[in-house]
Amino acid sequence: MPLYQELRSPAGKRTGRTKGGSDPEKLTGRALVDYLIDHPDAQGNFQLYGLNSGQAADLLIKCPQFAGRCDFGQIFISDGERLLIAQPKLASRFSVNQLQRMNWLSILSSRPELYLYSSHRHFTSRDWAKLINHQPLLAEKCPWQTLAFDKQWRENMLLYPDLVLKYREDWRPYHHLGGYDWSEIARILSRFSPPRRRKNLAGKAPERDLESLVNERVQKELGNAEGPAVRTGSKRKWTVFTPRDQMTILMSQPQFVKYCDTRALLPGQWTEILKLQPQLIKYCKTGAIKSNQWVEIIERQPQLINFCTPRSFNPDQWTKLLKLHPQLIRNLLRSRPEFAPDVLSDYSREEWESLLAESPEFLLLRDGSRFSFISNLRIFLLTNLLDFDGTGLDTICNCVYDDLEREIELPTGWFAENDLSPEDFLIKSIMDYSNAKCCFLTQMRNGRWKFFMNMLDSDPDAVHRFLPPEELAFTWCCTAPGYLFLKYLSCCPDAVSAQDSNGNTLLHAALLRNAFCNIRFILEPDHGNPAFPMYSQLIGKGCDPDRKNNCGVSCRDLLAVLQNNVKPILFQYFQAILASLDPPAKLSAFANECILNTKTKG
Repeated sequence: MPLYQELRSPAGKRTGRTKGGSDPEKLTGRALVDYLIDHPDAQGNFQLYGLNSGQAADLLIKCPQFAGRCDFGQIFISDGERLLIAQPKLASRFSVNQLQRMNWLSILSSRPELYLYSSHRHFTSRDWAKLINHQPLLAEKCPWQTLAFDKQWRENMLLYPDLVLKYREDWRPYHHLGGYDWSEIARILSRFSPPRRRKNLAGKAPERDLESLVNERVQKELGNAEGPAVRTGSKRKWTVFTPRDQMTILMSQPQFVKYCDTRALLPGQWTEILKLQPQLIKYCKTGAIKSNQWVEIIERQPQLINFCTPRSFNPDQWTKLLKLHPQLIRNLLRSRPEFAPDVLSDYSREEWESLLAESPEFLLLRDGSRFSFISNLRIFLLTNLLDFDGTGLDTICNCVYDDLEREIELPTGWFAENDLSPEDFLIKSIMDYSNAKCCFLTQMRNGRWKFFMNMLDSDPDAVHRFLPPEELAFTWCCTAPGYLFLKYLSCCPDAVSAQDSNGNTLLHAALLRNAFCNIRFILEPDHGNPAFPMYSQLIGKGCDPDRKNNCGVSCRDLLAVLQNNVKPILFQYFQAILASLDPPAKLSAFANECILNTKTKG
């Protein structure tokens, strides 16, 4: 029920008064809308400017004569859309940008006569395709020269052969409608068109195909361009053709490149041109072409890889190219020897396995040195070797085993005669001492410990393939976590006697370098003896073994505590280190208390 109730005469006729004799001019909101809909001829000073968007739209849909009293600027886009569909004559009341592009598409689908009032300048190609599919007559208004055509145009526009025939002289849209092959147009038309439009379809084929139309227009512009050139010695660029037009011309007639504005061509347009006309690469700004576009080009024209940036290719793209062109890597290295270090440094283990499975030649890149395989594989090993487990490394070695002998010009059977496996050759012969050390330290800094932990469990001696025992031991104590260092000493007890160049023993050197702070994990409940709490500041600073830290604990104290809390295999070693400290000194009260508590609870 409305908020008011009209009074009726005894005969059932409405009066001009509301319930209680109130004045209609004082009504507002929904009550006023309902009253005016029931009284379309009502006269008075009604407060229509106070209506909200929905109320004003409801009123104008039923009573458009009140449009002069309503504020159209307050009408929302959704209400404006349904209002114009119901009352198209009110279109002039709206401002130009009051409705959005999608609203106008919906309106024009049912009210094409409102085209002049719409924001059609903002319509995209897909908007026009959908719109013409609903209202074919709007094809007359379509700005053919400014649109980018796609598959949807061919599917929708070919339903109307009259439009195809009408615009066949305009070769640009005609090309995108499939103008090269009229039989294809006829096939699509016969499948989608009504029966009355299928008659005499073959007889409607244009007298001239697209190629002849293009040639005619190009020859005309060519004559205009060459005329002034003969007199003035200058070249006049074609301005009548859009970049898309020039792309179409260059794809079939590259000799006209001197008349085209190649700087205006987009990377995607250059991609289509270079796939057919690779000789035009010298006119292209190759730096603007993206890696996925280069892949499309190289698939068709592999010789153009010399002009791209191979480092930007991801492993999937390389794998795709190598499947089509296995010799691509070797051809590239002949002209660009710097390619190898660029590419070999950024791939993970999984990516390398994928590449090597497709083409083992990826490791045999020639960079100009005597041993191309050795020099390039060293780069690979320094970056990726420690990511491989034993099986993965064997796979790589096996896939390049035969190439090793050929690449470094060794006699056939050299590996077998010297009792060397490919793995031994890679590690012992290719990686010299400095590179191995660099490789090891790099992996340490990156925190890649899983490889070495697995090796310690299976074959502790294999760890020493990378570094001599003394260097490896000092590397572990300076960089590895405390638990891994102790595990290494447990697996390789001979390493505890290692000395550095200054004669310092392993653990003593670690303490003096303040690199043994990770050993505090032994005092944490989660990792070591639960009788000790966590002390993060226990390691003495400096070279003085008796210098105390802010907790009053020295290195001597810590060693005394540790020798009572480590594995038996290390007890004597800690005892020897403690005894070697000169001059001897007494332990602090803290250390004595810790040792006493340990023995009591033990």
